[in-house]
Amino acid sequence: MNDISQIVSHNIKRLRKERQLTLQELSDKSGVSVSMLGSIERGDTTPTITTLDKIANGFKVQLSKIIEEEKERVLLIRSSDKTVYKNEKDYEVLTAVKYNKDFGFQILELNMSSNSVRQSQGHNKGVVEFLLIQEGAVKLTLEGKEYDLYQGDIIRFEADQPHVLENKEDEPMRATNIIYYNKI
Repeated sequence: MNDISQIVSHNIKRLRKERQLTLQELSDKSGVSVSMLGSIERGDTTPTITTLDKIANGFKVQLSKIIEEEKERVLLIRSSDKTVYKNEKDYEVLTAVKYNKDFGFQILELNMSSNSVRQSQGHNKGVVEFLLIQEGAVKLTLEGKEYDLYQGDIIRFEADQPHVLENKEDEPMRATNIIYYNKI
């Protein structure tokens, strides 16, 4: 749900039902007519900020409770929901959790073919990566140092510099990559 009138409509309807108010009772509390409230709830009308402020006051909530999309308390992502982020000859990246500015990170699934190499130019300053090896093994080269990582290993590193992943094994490698974008 991205359209602001849909968000407003949904939030007003939800708040009114949670408080077990009729349109008339909300109208009495907010000073907004029943017909205008009904039109807003149906999504037929996009109200002015003044009208939204009156409705928020009627509910005794901050305006943000009316105009912001409700955050999901539980997010379930099925394996089939993952999308291809990058697909190259020996390297595939799937997006498990898309970047969300409220949380500041994204979660990717990395799949590398056997005997393959992947180079990254690095991210912006302040970006931190966590790499959790799920299957196989890989060598991470970072700042001239090599780190051999095996199934179950986790490494955290500042990712604002070039780094190389190399799967020297005869088996594919699968890892979870969490990229945290520091809010500087």
